[in-house]
Amino acid sequence: MKSFLAILAGLIAWPALFLTSYQGLMAVFAEHFEEDGGLFWAPLLIGLLALSVVVSYATGWITAAVAPAASRVKLATIVGLINLAFGIFAQSSGWELAPVWYHLPFLALLLPAHWLGGVAKAKGSASG
Repeated sequence: MKSFLAILAGLIAWPALFLTSYQGLMAVFAEHFEEDGGLFWAPLLIGLLALSVVVSYATGWITAAVAPAASRVKLATIVGLINLAFGIFAQSSGWELAPVWYHLPFLALLLPAHWLGGVAKAKGSASG
């Protein structure tokens, strides 16, 4: 049951953190978004990549915090894989709304950042 709750926590955490932040950025930087939602302003795209890494790391950490001690990194990685699948769908659905150089790193960084968050929590719990 604890493993299920850990995965559920991770699957709730990522969209809650990222989409809330994204909506805030859309409000603050509205002039850089096209009417169809497209975004081609490099500084904001780089910021969104950084945001995705931070949110993915936090999601891995949150997943590991809820997970049984022996499964922390494994469950953070599973959540990363699930979020990667969602990410592939989302990015391919809006492929024309941002440059390719944004989509590819966004997807490539999801899994490693989740994994690192899980490792950080597992190591932090082991030493503390």
